[in-house]
Amino acid sequence: MSCFRLWFLTTVGRGVTTEAVPSEIGYMNVIPKCIDCSGKYPHYENLPETYSAINVYLAANPLEGDYVDCR
Repeated sequence: MSCFRLWFLTTVGRGVTTEAVPSEIGYMNVIPKCIDCSGKYPHYENLPETYSAINVYLAANPLEGDYVDCR
């Protein structure tokens, strides 16, 4: 899987003196676990197993970044 970095801009203040404040949104790259590397072509775990592993990891190690309430 490949991910990219995003920036979220919010505005502080009202009227003419409005200033944009950037917030970096955290990201990570994920590569499925290699199950068998002995053959000519490696065999990797399926996507549901990869998602499950990512969810377990993120529950214990959340991505860095600021929470912005957009309501």
